[in-house]
Amino acid sequence: MKLETQFKDWLLQVEPVLNKDRIRRKAGERPAHLRFQNGCSIESLAEFETLLVKHNLNPVHCDDYTGSPDFKGQGFNLQWNGNTIGVLLAVQRLGRVKRKQFSPKNLGLAGYKADDIKNFKDKIIEGLVLVENDTEWRNCLISMLDNIDSKTPIVHHTNLKNNINRITSDYGEILAAFESCCQGNVIEFPSKSNNQIADYTENTESVSVKGRDAGNKLNLSEYADLIPQDKTIGQFLYSLATHDKNNFFKFAAELSSEATFLASLAGGTKETDVAAFVKSTRYDTFYDTIKQDTQFESLGIPLPSKEKRARELWASGDTNPFYFTLNTIINRIWGQNTKEITEVVKEFLPVIKFTHVDFDNEQLNIVTKEIKSTQIKTWQTEYHGRSTSAWGNWMAIQGILE
Repeated sequence: MKLETQFKDWLLQVEPVLNKDRIRRKAGERPAHLRFQNGCSIESLAEFETLLVKHNLNPVHCDDYTGSPDFKGQGFNLQWNGNTIGVLLAVQRLGRVKRKQFSPKNLGLAGYKADDIKNFKDKIIEGLVLVENDTEWRNCLISMLDNIDSKTPIVHHTNLKNNINRITSDYGEILAAFESCCQGNVIEFPSKSNNQIADYTENTESVSVKGRDAGNKLNLSEYADLIPQDKTIGQFLYSLATHDKNNFFKFAAELSSEATFLASLAGGTKETDVAAFVKSTRYDTFYDTIKQDTQFESLGIPLPSKEKRARELWASGDTNPFYFTLNTIINRIWGQNTKEITEVVKEFLPVIKFTHVDFDNEQLNIVTKEIKSTQIKTWQTEYHGRSTSAWGNWMAIQGILE
């Protein structure tokens, strides 16, 4: 039995009120630890710390167990029976907005057609009342609508500063749609969540809403059925859209000389080939090759902050570090070859408008910026992965304005 599981069993004996089904051992990208989730019967960080101190577990803060800003400061290392145990309270602090909490679907706007400003605003407020119990915070969100249609100031609330990114991405879809309606356009939300391509339509034109600093990035999974596969580049993009690791490496090796070299090192492009290579090759042997070969331009090497965990994962046979290197090298070298990528993307990408939502830093007004796909001249790949979680974000494509 794993050490964390032994600790969990002991803790449940001394604290029987805890819900065993909401306390789970997690291992993988992060070091092994126990994750206390919503419904575990602990609702706040103060309550969690009190419990740990009560049982003389000597809690010491440790942020190794999460990368989420929602749970930062809620991880600890404990001492139990001469062992160090990692724990994380994965319960959002008060004032943190949950992902999709204020999305069109959650506010009851799925399938809704808006051609009247007042009715649309009333519908949004009706949805906010259902999902947000904090009256002051809800009034802040409503004041964003007032800011759009009557230019009145946004009501200040301490929650706003900590949640701007999430507000501009999820609630931003509603703010952008409401602004468009105020301009006389007819808005219609898709009937199902995560619609292919559009967050909503504006007079039948597809609109994709982006949060602050999101760029003109496209998640290819939304376009899988449209990607032509008569060329190798199309087959490569389709592998990204369908999350096919084998074809990703196979077609990358046909397009990129750097990927071809990595395929020769691994002895093939299948997941089984990569797994066998990692098992039979030392971490330092692989990364010394990457560092010393000028074709790789010193790219794809784990960050110092991730190296310890990347080494541990590699030693356990985990393929994430290898795939991180492969993804990074493809993206940063071959993926900037925009001409051929652009030709394929323009074949399948329909006319779509990107609307970026943000706040004016001085006055806290809602500001939007619109870019039509026809204005984008070139497309390239975009990848932000980690050596400990190569597939946490699959490679996408990014539109570049000239």
